[in-house]
Amino acid sequence: MTPSRRKVHHDLLSNPGRSILIILSIAVGLFAIGTIMTVWLCLADDIRIGYEEINPANIYFKLSKFDNSLVRSIQSLPEISHAQGSRSASLRTITAKGDLENISLNATEMDSWQVNKVEVLEGSWPLKKGEIALENFKFNLTGYKIGDSIPIRTDSGKDILLTIVARVRDPSLGVINYSQVFMAPITGYIHPDTLTSVELPKNWNLLNVVINGDGNDLTSIQDVSKIVTDRIEKSGISINSVTLAKTSVHPISDYIDAIAGVLFIVGILILFLSGTLIFNTLSAILSQQIKQIGAMKTIGASSGKLNRMYFYLIFLFSLAALILAIPLSMVAASWFRRFLASAINYRIVLTGIIWQTIIVQILLGIIIPQLSGILPVRKGVRISIQEALNTTGSARLSAHDNSSRMFSWATRLFSRPVALSLRNMISNRLRLFLTLLTLSIGGGIFIATFNVTETIDNHTKAISRYFMAEYSANLMTPAREDRVTEILKTIEGVDFVEGWGAGTAVVKLVGQNDGPNVQILAPSDHSQLIVPKMKEGRWYEPGEINAIALSEKFMTGPSAFKVGDEIELEINSSGLKRKWVVVGFFTMAGKSGGYMGYMPLSSWQEVSGLGSRTTRFEIKIHEGMDTDSENKLRQIEDALTANGYKVRSIQRNDHFIHDAASGLSILSAFMFIMAILVAIVGSIGMTGTMSLNVMERTREIGILRSIGASDKAVLQNIMTEGIMIGVLSWIGGIVLSFPFFHFLSQAMGNAVFGSMMDPAYTWVGYVVWLGFSLFFAALASLMPARSAIRLTIQEVLSAE
Repeated sequence: MTPSRRKVHHDLLSNPGRSILIILSIAVGLFAIGTIMTVWLCLADDIRIGYEEINPANIYFKLSKFDNSLVRSIQSLPEISHAQGSRSASLRTITAKGDLENISLNATEMDSWQVNKVEVLEGSWPLKKGEIALENFKFNLTGYKIGDSIPIRTDSGKDILLTIVARVRDPSLGVINYSQVFMAPITGYIHPDTLTSVELPKNWNLLNVVINGDGNDLTSIQDVSKIVTDRIEKSGISINSVTLAKTSVHPISDYIDAIAGVLFIVGILILFLSGTLIFNTLSAILSQQIKQIGAMKTIGASSGKLNRMYFYLIFLFSLAALILAIPLSMVAASWFRRFLASAINYRIVLTGIIWQTIIVQILLGIIIPQLSGILPVRKGVRISIQEALNTTGSARLSAHDNSSRMFSWATRLFSRPVALSLRNMISNRLRLFLTLLTLSIGGGIFIATFNVTETIDNHTKAISRYFMAEYSANLMTPAREDRVTEILKTIEGVDFVEGWGAGTAVVKLVGQNDGPNVQILAPSDHSQLIVPKMKEGRWYEPGEINAIALSEKFMTGPSAFKVGDEIELEINSSGLKRKWVVVGFFTMAGKSGGYMGYMPLSSWQEVSGLGSRTTRFEIKIHEGMDTDSENKLRQIEDALTANGYKVRSIQRNDHFIHDAASGLSILSAFMFIMAILVAIVGSIGMTGTMSLNVMERTREIGILRSIGASDKAVLQNIMTEGIMIGVLSWIGGIVLSFPFFHFLSQAMGNAVFGSMMDPAYTWVGYVVWLGFSLFFAALASLMPARSAIRLTIQEVLSAE
C-alpha cells in the first residue's frame, strides 16, 4: 500500500468519532432522498397498475331493474369490451359491539365476474348462498372475523345472518358515488341467490360497462355512453343516472396527487439541504488537514497527488454512507408504502428493489460529495507551504483583522466570553452561512409541515359545521315534522329536532349524457344545525326561489360551474326537471366529498312533491348529555318504530364527520411523517456540522487553557457559540417556513380542493423546532468539547 493510501486509511480510522459524524452527515441526506424517491416512484404505479388489473368499468348505469338479456344485448355492441349486471342495495348491519351501521350489499354472477374484480385478501372465493365477503376498507369496523355470522337488517326489520367467508379489496369502491370512498359505508359482496334471503329482488339495477379502445379518453367514453343509452332506452328500461370513469384514474387519485406533489417538493428541498450539508461537513474536515498538507508538500507531494488523495478519502466516506443509507431507505420506504396502502386501500404492485432509486442514490452519493469537496480541497492544496505550516487552531484562512475588530466591537455590548463566542462563530463566514442555510432549510420544512397539518385540521373541523346535530334519522316514508318531533322529544336528553329535505338529483347537461348524481339536502329555514363555510359566492336565503349552493367539486372537471350559472337537475329520478341558479360554492371534504347541493326547504318541498313531510330528521341532544351511547340510538329507533315509522337508517353524525375527514386525516399523518423525516436530517446534520466545528478548534481550546481559562469557562464559551447558531438557524427556519408553507399547501390544496387552502398557523412547529435547535446545538457542542478539555495542554498543543 502506498504512503498516500496509508495516510487516507489512517485519517479514516484514527478518529472514529469524527469519521462516524462525516458518514452520518452524508448518509442522512441519501437516506431521506432514497425513502422519498422510492415512495414517489412506486405510488403512482401501484395505484395505476393495481386499478387497471381489476378491469374497471368506464360507464356505470343506474337503472330501474333489468336482467341478463340486457347485459347480453349491450355486450354484443362492437364498442363494448365487457358488460356486467349487478344489484346494489343499502341496508343495515349490527356490529360486534351492537352498533347499527349502514352496509352496501353488492351481488353479481360469480362465474362471469369480469368487471371491477375484487382482490381476495383472505378466506374462500367464489361465494355461495348465505355467504358474504366484506370489503377491506371498513372490515375492522364490524368487529367480526372470517367465520363469524354478521346480521343484516332488512327493510322489514328482520335480522338475517350471513357467514363471513372472505376479506376482499375493491379498488373501485366509491367510483359510482364520485370518489366518496372515505364516506362509503361497510361494503359486502353476496351471491345472487342470497338476494331473496335479505328481501331484495333477484334482478340487477347497476350496469357496468368497459369500452373497447382508449379507456382514458373521456370523449370516447362519452360517445360509447350515448350508444349504450340509446340501446337501453329502446329496451324500455329507465335510466336513473350515468357515471363515467377513466381506466387509469383511481377514485382517490386526488389524494395521490397531493401526496406525490408534497413528496416532490420535500424531495427537492432535502436534496439541496443534503448538498449544503455535505459541502459544510467536508469543508470542516479538510480545513483540519491544512498543516498536514504543508508537511506533505515539504517532502515533495504535488498538488495533483494531494487532490487524488483527498478525493479518494471523500470517496471512502461516500461509500460507507451509501452502504448505510441504501438498506435503511429501502426499509423506511417499504414501511411508508404499507402505511399508505393500508390507509388509502390500494394494493402494492411493485415489489423488490427499485433500481432507479439506488442508481440515483449512488450517483448523488458519489457525485455530490466529490463536487462539494472541490472548493475546500483546491483551496487547501493551493496554499503555500509557509502558510500551511504557520496555520494554527482551526486552520482559519480568513482575515484575522476583521475578527479582531469584531471582537473589539462585541466586547462593548457583551461579556468577553460571549464576545469570544461571537467572534469564533463568524470567523469562517462561508461555513457559518452554509451551516445556517442548511439548518434553516430543515427548520423551514419542519415548521411548514406543522402549519400545513394545522390547515388540514381546520378543514377537518369545518366539516362538523354541516352536521351539528348528534344524530340523523332517515325514514323509509315521508312524515310530518311536528309529529316526529313530538315523538322524539319524549326521549330523555333530546333538545330539539329539525326536519330536513333529503334526496338525490341527476345533473342534466345540454347535448350530453347525464352528469353526476348529486346528494341534495334542504335544512329547515333558520336552521341552528348548519354553519356553512363558503369558498365562493354566498349561501342561499331562506325561502329564496330556485337557489342552490353546491360543493366545491362542481368547480372542477369538464362540466365545471361558476357562480351565477344555471344548473338543471332531475329530482329523485322522478322525471321532473328544473333549473336552479348557483349562488355559491361551499367547502366540505374536498373533491373526495363528492357532489352535494343545499337548497331552501321550501324549494325542496315543492319539487319533491312531499309538501310539509320529509324523510330526514336532525336530532340535537342537550349539551352535557352523554351522546357516545348506542343506547340513545336504540331509544330513537324504538320510539319511531313503536309509532309505526319504518327506519331506513340512524347515523351518529360524529361517525359521519370522521369518515368525511378521514382522507384529510391521512394527509395530516403523512405531513407529520414528513416532519419527522426532516427533523432526522436536520438534527443529524446539525450535530455533525457543529461537532466538527468544535473538533477543529482543539488547539485553540488548549491555548485558552494554557493562559488560565477553566474547563467550565471553555465549555461555556463553546456552548454559547452553539446556542447562538441554534437560535439563528431557528430564526432562519421561521423565515423560510413561509415560502415552503405556500408551496406545500398549494400542492395539497390544488390536488384535494382544486385551489389554495385557507392558511392556518400553529405555534407547535415553531416551539418544537426551537427545542430541537437548542438541544442538538448544545449536544453537538458539548460532546467534542468535553473530550477536548480532558486532554492535557501538552497533548492539545501537539495535536496535528
